[in-house]
Amino acid sequence: MVINIPDWCKLGSEIEWYAPRWTGVEGWVKEKVIGYVYNGFLHQAPDCPIYRTEFSEYGKTVREAK
Repeated sequence: MVINIPDWCKLGSEIEWYAPRWTGVEGWVKEKVIGYVYNGFLHQAPDCPIYRTEFSEYGKTVREAK
């Protein structure tokens, strides 16, 4: 299987994620890309759960960290 990884989503990159339902935070949170799945990636902040997001969510609920 080949996974096409977008340039913004390299391992170790910081992303910002907006998901108040899951995080309990009404804003963007910084997390690091830690792995990949067939149509998305795994990300995690220190001392937090691991989350999975689809690549297609870029610009909606995930963006490059500022």
